[in-house]
Amino acid sequence: MGLGVAVLVSFVLVAGCGKAKTETGQVTCPVMSAPVNVKIFTEYEGQKIYFCCEQCKTDFAKNPKKYVKIVNAELKKIAADKAAAEKAAAEKAAPAKK
Repeated sequence: MGLGVAVLVSFVLVAGCGKAKTETGQVTCPVMSAPVNVKIFTEYEGQKIYFCCEQCKTDFAKNPKKYVKIVNAELKKIAADKAAAEKAAAEKAAPAKK
């Protein structure tokens, strides 16, 4: 198993332990970098943004564009890691070519 896949699997296992999932897949608060609380979010330009606490939601409102960039970078990385894991799984499951 490649290092990237191992890290992704570990991340998914830790992130999924007893925690509800957000609609977007976001797991990290853009303000404090802590795990999000699925009950604390706001909508900004049609996008749900999740936070770890109400104070972070307040801080977000002061400079939303800064924090949206952080969220979008996280979501992009999650999507790339998922695609890499799926590709690795497909390659592992495919019969070897001779």
